[in-house]
Formats: sequence, structure tokens, C-alpha cells
Amino acid sequence: MDYAKIAQQLIKAGAKYAKAELAKDSANLYSLKAEWWLPAIRGGLPKGEYSDDILNIFSDGETTLVWYNPFESTPGKPVCDGASRFPDTFLGVNLVPGSVSHDGIYRKLKEIARAFGVPESVVRKFADKVFASVNLAENAGKPCVKTVSTMTYWGVRLFGGIYHRRHIATATAVAALLLSGCAGCVSTIFEDPAEYRSPAYEKVADTNAPSTIQPFSPSTEGEATP
Repeated sequence: MDYAKIAQQLIKAGAKYAKAELAKDSANLYSLKAEWWLPAIRGGLPKGEYSDDILNIFSDGETTLVWYNPFESTPGKPVCDGASRFPDTFLGVNLVPGSVSHDGIYRKLKEIARAFGVPESVVRKFADKVFASVNLAENAGKPCVKTVSTMTYWGVRLFGGIYHRRHIATATAVAALLLSGCAGCVSTIFEDPAEYRSPAYEKVADTNAPSTIQPFSPSTEGEATP
């Protein structure tokens, strides 16, 4: 079976669907209405801690704890804009909780890296794995959760390249990998996914204006690796 050819066909069909869905929610913003704890994470980051008005991370070197304080997103001060450059819900998979967790970390990559004494690339990879783990836990049991979680994970790992035509070769390779048995599928970093609880988030009223959050631009520090 020609997985690459099938992948190309899937990408073309999926791109039309994604474009239509993305147009509907490109201006979405989300607020977190209550404190939200993630399940304990095995490994994660080295010993250290970080805290600001939204995000808290503590690690004893073996287990990492991450929790979020309530926050409000507004057009003038956005915190979470959902799944940037991708629909917030895709093939029935809700990507908003993963985006809340991901945006909360990405907004402070430099500060977190400094607090834990690691390169930004280490924190970025950690954030991407948290994103995938939340997506898997939030949508557990849904038919397409593994595929969508994996494709969105590799999307952020490759800085969004999977969703752009100029990176069609990369997208095709990843999709072919998924079709051939999901050898590159993501797995959770949560010690006990059963402890996961959905966040109490709220969609901010439609502002009829594009989000002011800027797309992430990769630094030259390190390369994206799974």
C-alpha cells in the first residue's frame, strides 16, 4: 500500500476542512475560570520551581507538578487563543484544554528556562509533550484522538510546518507514519492519566477581530526533536 500517496490525499481533503473550521474560530480567546492542576508528570523538568500570576511548576527532579491559576483573556491581553493555526475542535477532538496548558507555558519560555537552568528548547519540548498529554486525556476514548494528538504534537514540534503547503513533504511523511501503524504516535507523560480533570474554561465573547497573539517563532537554540 502506498501510504505516502494516501497521506497526500488525506492532507488535501483535511486542509479544506481545516481551513473552513479555522475561519470560524480564528478570533477565539479563552479564559480559565478556576485553578487547574494537571496529573503528576514523570520526569519533565530538573529540580526547581517557577511561579507567576498564571502558571506554577515545581519539580523535585523525579516528578513535575504543573498547575494554573484562573486568568482572563481579553483582546488587549490575550493569554490563550486556542489551537493557533488549527481548528479548536478537529474531527471531534477538543484541542482547547491542551491549548490552555500549552499557551500558559509558551508565554514564559525564557523565564522558565532560566528558573530551571535549562535551554529554552528543553522547556519548549516539555510544553509540547504537556499539550499532547492533555489532548490525549481530555479526549480519551474518541476514535481520532491518537491521530489528531500526534499530528498536532508534531505540528508544534516542527513549528507549525505540518499545516503549511511549503512543508508538504514533512506533512506527508508524518501522515504516512501514522497510517503505517502509528510508530510515531505520542504517548502521555502523566504518571496516572486517570487523575486528569478537565479545566473550567470559558470562551470569550466573539470580538470580531483577529487574535493579537503572535505566532511562535523558533529561536536558533536547539532543533526540534521528538
